[in-house]
Order: sequence, then C-alpha cells, then structure tokens
Amino acid sequence: MDTIVGLCGDPVVERCMMTESQLKNLVSRGHDVGAHTASHSILGFQQDAVAEEEISTSIRYLNDVLGTTTTIFAYPNGWFDRDFSNKHASMVKKCGVEYAVATNDGGIVQTSNNLALPRFMPYRKKITPFCLSLEKIAGEVTINE
Repeated sequence: MDTIVGLCGDPVVERCMMTESQLKNLVSRGHDVGAHTASHSILGFQQDAVAEEEISTSIRYLNDVLGTTTTIFAYPNGWFDRDFSNKHASMVKKCGVEYAVATNDGGIVQTSNNLALPRFMPYRKKITPFCLSLEKIAGEVTINE
C-alpha cells in the first residue's frame, strides 16, 4: 500500500455522501429517499443494540433533514441471511419502515417480503448472463445458481 500511495499520491476525497441540500433537492424533484444506517454498518455483524441504533439514527436523521417520514430502507451490503436477518427487518419495521431492499437477486412478486425485497443487480458485464438475469427476473425461466 505504501508503494501504491508513493506512486499515486494520497487520494483526496472531499465528500462521499450526499449533502443535506442534495437530499432535499432529490425530494423536491419527486424522488423517494430511504435510510441506510448511520455509518454503513453491516447489521448482521453487530450486537442487536448497535444494529438498532444504526437503523433508528439514520431514519431520525432523514426525517429531521427532509421533514418527512422515511418509509424506505436499504440494508448495507444487503444479502439476506448474511448481512441482515429477520430480526433486523423487525427493527426496521419498528422504526416505521414499510419497504426495505436487499441485494439478493430477483424480482418482486406478490409473496415477496416487503422488508427484504430482492433487486435486479445489473453488475453482470457479459451479455449472456445479463440477458439470462433479465429473463429470470421477468419470471420467464428458472435458473439454478
């Protein structure tokens, strides 16, 4: 790492997260903004009290900044049964969240858990796996992974 920093220099990142002004701008343009924990903490690796505080702090912050009630949450890393579990979904629900998204690949159907919704993750770089994923999400084919 020292060699890389020596060759490239120390990276300067002014800001990684959106500002309050940027968040308000999104909402004013009709977008929904959801919570994501206070410090991007992976809930499954935290004590319950810490996980609950991470969730509630992020929701309170957004409610205060935006003057709205936050009803959407995205789990950090977001893989169900690894990064979060049903107990974390209960914590999220307790804070007033109606919908929470995971990063488990899939489409939403009537029986989907509103507090652990799968998503289509367009990270596939090759066309064949990308198209197969689209078909899988659309329910056209079943792919065993």
